[in-house]
Amino acid sequence: MRRNHGNLNRRHFLRGAGGVAVGLPFLEMFSGSASARPDGNGPRRMISFFHSQGMIMDAWRPNGVGANYELSEILQPLSALNPATGNPLQEDVVVVSGLNNTVIRLNELAGGHSSASNSLFTCQPLTANLAPDGTMLPQAQQTSNPDRAEHSAGPSIEQLVAERVGADTPYRSVNFSIGARQEAHNAQAFYAGIDDPIEPEDDPFAIFDRLFSDLDVTDPTALQRIRASRGSVLDAVNESFTQLNTRVGVEDRIRLEAHADKIRQLENTLGAGIPLPGCETPTVGNLGGYDPTNNSDFGSDYAAPVMMDLGVMALACDLSRVASVQFAHGHAPEFAWLNQNIPGGFTGWHDMIHLARDTPDGRAPMIAAMQWYTEMFVYLLQQLASIPEGDGTMLDNTLVLWLSEFGDGNGHNSQNLPAVLGGNICGRVNTGQHLDHSDRSVGDLGTTVLNAFGFDDETYGYLGETYEGPTVTGPLPGVLV
Repeated sequence: MRRNHGNLNRRHFLRGAGGVAVGLPFLEMFSGSASARPDGNGPRRMISFFHSQGMIMDAWRPNGVGANYELSEILQPLSALNPATGNPLQEDVVVVSGLNNTVIRLNELAGGHSSASNSLFTCQPLTANLAPDGTMLPQAQQTSNPDRAEHSAGPSIEQLVAERVGADTPYRSVNFSIGARQEAHNAQAFYAGIDDPIEPEDDPFAIFDRLFSDLDVTDPTALQRIRASRGSVLDAVNESFTQLNTRVGVEDRIRLEAHADKIRQLENTLGAGIPLPGCETPTVGNLGGYDPTNNSDFGSDYAAPVMMDLGVMALACDLSRVASVQFAHGHAPEFAWLNQNIPGGFTGWHDMIHLARDTPDGRAPMIAAMQWYTEMFVYLLQQLASIPEGDGTMLDNTLVLWLSEFGDGNGHNSQNLPAVLGGNICGRVNTGQHLDHSDRSVGDLGTTVLNAFGFDDETYGYLGETYEGPTVTGPLPGVLV
């Protein structure tokens, strides 16, 4: 988690016994000090959502373009309903097909995965391939050793948004890893800046402790005592919560009560099985046996939604305006909860990606796993849409960017990437459509994201050219209102 510097306004917390504090959601009563609200409807937020190994693109690409497109097999979960509007979530997204990551061609010797993941959200080459003046080194001098530090000349797009949107939040961004990363150079997607990779947090208990329980440093055992007696963080601030609830308007009261319900739900999920007096660092054994270091079960149907809940609540508490969520390890997951016999007769998921796509026993399980990623994206959108804010919901004030580093993972193909934008960031995104932007770059998508936040950038990322053409040309037409 990247902390912001400077003073933190205490309006963000309710404080209670034992130094415990609970973050507050965005409230209208604080609107006078909210930052960057172009239409007064709420704070602008961004979430980057990443999984590796790409897609089976003929099962991902929607049928038709424009507003009347039909969801593909992999994207079918987007037919689920928005809990606020009752309409399919298909109406709250823009599906973009055809984009290329041209920057990968500047890292040819670095390896398919490391080159692709490091450049996907930064749209920058590896710093090891740059001369001191910022120009590309001749290919013969570029890095080809995966053990060498391979860092991007970042930052990634959500971190640039975090820097510009600002706000007096405790954290510049909150960064979650579903599963523990291995071979970090193959799965490093997010950067705070040049040569500054972000290390995401993979332990849901550690995230809960860090974000939702602000302890008095003079009494570091306060939270342990609360847990030992099976007390609740909400119970510890009950008096402050009650007092605040009597001072706010009707809409803020609804937000507070919904906020409290969600924190209580998280406490119940994470709290089951926590030991009695003498407890120390909690484990995740109560989450269906989830172990973030066991990448054969890196997501599980228990852990991934809990991590999404934590991310949404961190933004709802205004602890940050920006988050990243990544499914950390793309080589070994077995997706056991899907009952798809993955990897079957293959050595692992990575082996299936390369060999099993067109086999009778391989295609259906692979599509089921890729559809599960869509289900997790849908779950994230639904959680955002379930929290009232202003005249709409958190989803209306958030932009969620979903990317994978490959289109066809079988060939490490950086062309025709799968891309989806969720939410409309205060009405600026023309949702409910599929756009075909073949031969445009993911850097152009980054420019579009910056424009969606009201910034006037004409380009994003590295401005050089490859043999495939320029890495970036400008914003994508048709995405923004």
